[in-house]
Amino acid sequence: MARSLGVSGRYLLTKPKLIRAIERKMRERDRSAGPWKKTARTKPQPSPPLPARRSPRTASYSRGLKARGAAAAGKGGIVPVPAPQPSSGMVVDYSLPERYGMTLIVAQARDPHWLHAYWEITPEDYKQARARLGGAGNNTLRAYELSEGSFSDRSIRRWFDVETGDASDWFLEVGCPASWWCLEIGIGKDGRFVSIARSNVVVTPADRPSDEIDEQWGTLGEEFFSRYGLGAPGTSPGTPRWGPPRP
Repeated sequence: MARSLGVSGRYLLTKPKLIRAIERKMRERDRSAGPWKKTARTKPQPSPPLPARRSPRTASYSRGLKARGAAAAGKGGIVPVPAPQPSSGMVVDYSLPERYGMTLIVAQARDPHWLHAYWEITPEDYKQARARLGGAGNNTLRAYELSEGSFSDRSIRRWFDVETGDASDWFLEVGCPASWWCLEIGIGKDGRFVSIARSNVVVTPADRPSDEIDEQWGTLGEEFFSRYGLGAPGTSPGTPRWGPPRP
């Protein structure tokens, strides 16, 4: 305030002197301004309301209601009220289908000793497989242990069958960690087997820590030092670990 009133030397004045200087400046400003004049205050007028805006579709709908209401009133009847229309939204079903209409089998390793498989066989493929066995047979899951990560006649070590009935998935105990496996679903009868679908090859994890404990450390060659603009080992300043061994 002292600065706005133009009090000179305000930084050197004590507090009581600064207050008296401010009061003196305020009296001088009031005398120079002259007597106060009262001005009449006008009451603010409210703004006019905005006209209601309606879309052409709403306007035509309102005109139709008025016309029907006038006709009904002229006949001595009751003004009709339109019934609410049901929503035309599409109902979305998020449930998964039980079947996809395709023939396949998928295998996966559950742990070092167990496999899990799920499959789907179309009725046409089942019918053709049973026809090859005289129209009869049981749903059978065959498991192959392989000597490598691809299926072939030479990679088969052993195999065994499990009757699955009407199931579409199966947990299979193989009891062989760290080994490759491949599964087939088909029809079996009297030792004969007709394959319908073959799964992917899976490997069961090991049931113990790895036997490979040797560490293989990489070495920095001359290309590394030349690429990053470094000197040869033992020549870069400030790196005593690169220097020659101490005697």
